[in-house]
Amino acid sequence: AVSSPHRADSFAAAQFLMDEIKKSVPIWKQEHRSDGSTEWVHPEQK
Repeated sequence: AVSSPHRADSFAAAQFLMDEIKKSVPIWKQEHRSDGSTEWVHPEQK
């Protein structure tokens, strides 16, 4: 969580933190498709 007097500053801080975390921690993503299937996507895969 972040907090600041103006929301733009909070959004910028949150984005910065997420970018820094993603550089050092492998974050897997699970895609959910409309046909009900799912697939785990490796962090290096785009």
